[in-house]
Amino acid sequence: KEKEDRAAMRRSICCRRAISKGAMLTADDLCFKRPGTGIPAFKLEQIIGSVVNRDLNRDHILELSDIFWKEHGPAS
Repeated sequence: KEKEDRAAMRRSICCRRAISKGAMLTADDLCFKRPGTGIPAFKLEQIIGSVVNRDLNRDHILELSDIFWKEHGPAS
């Protein structure tokens, strides 16, 4: 229960607007929202410049499977 509460208090990186497959993520594309079930907000600098591997809707909580990491190819 405590772990669930902590996740709900944290923020995740989310899509500020719809983002098309193949787009490179910029700070303007992203925002932070609760719950903290996706990529944590403190990873923002690592996410910027990564490429989206599928179409994402506005307010989508970013997951590792949504992007190709800029340094290492597909996220795992």
